[in-house]
Amino acid sequence: MNDPISFFVVGTPKPQGSKRAFMRPGGKHPTMLESAGEALKDWRAAVRYAAAQQSRVITGPVMVTLIFQLSRAKSHFGTGRNAKQLKASAPVDHTNKPDIDKLARAVLDALTNVVFEDDSCVIVLSASKRYSVSVDRTGCQIRVEEAA
Repeated sequence: MNDPISFFVVGTPKPQGSKRAFMRPGGKHPTMLESAGEALKDWRAAVRYAAAQQSRVITGPVMVTLIFQLSRAKSHFGTGRNAKQLKASAPVDHTNKPDIDKLARAVLDALTNVVFEDDSCVIVLSASKRYSVSVDRTGCQIRVEEAA
């Protein structure tokens, strides 16, 4: 078994939206349409670029761990001379949007054909989101390893 692939992608994690199915006139099968704004495209490109630096594709089943580090709202901090101090009332856990499943979907799709053959090869997925300790350290820690 090879060593796990592990790297951090710096940036603002973006969720992948839901897909919509619709029928084209005269079509026999539904067409899937996904809304992907520029920010999502840029995030997936950053993930693909960082993953490509690992220069290895794992074939077969994989286990993936994703740790998203997201920025805090300005309202979590004091004002004036306390502008860099976290308020006592600031939440500990990141329980607001974006949804963790949509964040994970964007990363898994970006890793397809770069770190593993297809995201259907993922048999174990662990994903978490938390507030970044540092304002300039938002992104995602990614670990991919062969399943035993």
